[in-house]
Amino acid sequence: MAYTVWINVCFPVGDDPVPDMEAFIGDREDLEIEGVNRFATPVIEYPDPEDGSGLVDPYTTIMPDGHGLEILYRAPDPDNGPEQLLALIREIGRAFPTARIGDALRDYSEEDEELELEFTREQLNAELEASRRPTQ
Repeated sequence: MAYTVWINVCFPVGDDPVPDMEAFIGDREDLEIEGVNRFATPVIEYPDPEDGSGLVDPYTTIMPDGHGLEILYRAPDPDNGPEQLLALIREIGRAFPTARIGDALRDYSEEDEELELEFTREQLNAELEASRRPTQ
């Protein structure tokens, strides 16, 4: 059975990570970009009326929070899928120092049953962080 995982990789506000992630994926057959997200928080502001006449209409400002990429990972060797997934997470951690894993889910099998991912989001983020520290 195939080992396929959907991963949401998040980046803070700043440069657009899509071109770099596309270059990272390159010609790899085990990864593809499923979607791109732009995160933002609406901030509602109530300005003071300048003429003292009462309330004015509030306005909303959109404050960017960051970017996210949805990628689909298909393990080359399904029998070693979890180990290969961790290796991919370490690669992402080294290539993208500001990345974090927003979520990760096993894809549905051919029998349409949802499979549990072996790792929590916290474990995957810990693996990302560990890959960024030099080994001694």
